[in-house]
Amino acid sequence: MREQKFFPTTWDNLVKVVTSIVWGLMGSFIVLFIFTPDSPANLRIGIISLFVVILLVPLLWAPRGYFLQNNLIIVKRIIGDLEIIVSKKPKIWKWTWWGGRLWASGGLYGYFGIFVFRGIGTVRVYATNRNNLVLVEDVKNTKYLVSPENVDRFMDLLNRTFVT
Repeated sequence: MREQKFFPTTWDNLVKVVTSIVWGLMGSFIVLFIFTPDSPANLRIGIISLFVVILLVPLLWAPRGYFLQNNLIIVKRIIGDLEIIVSKKPKIWKWTWWGGRLWASGGLYGYFGIFVFRGIGTVRVYATNRNNLVLVEDVKNTKYLVSPENVDRFMDLLNRTFVT
């Protein structure tokens, strides 16, 4: 049994820009509603609560790193870890804009949720960097995209599992 390896995530430029803009806008609106004396207190509290939820709930599902042990990938998230038992050799995959989000975050803290892309179909994405994508498939033929910081090392360790 090989030892468990941790692979951190890094944000690509789009995630940095989108996250900064959303925080800036939400922060501005929160300050605006706090210092608006004319609006009722209930309305201010409700709107501020909504903005806080918009900022914090997606953070719970954002990938924070990956543990790799043999053919098991553990996606670290605040809400709870996700385990992927890889059943086929992984592939490097290049991000394409020929697709869309079905139920996902497309830039705020990363890319996570259910996407559909030309060439691979429906895929569950747990990534923070569109330039470091690895496509894996589990025992149920569910496809996943992950984005470990050191893709070459990640692929090397994962490919060793499939050497016969």
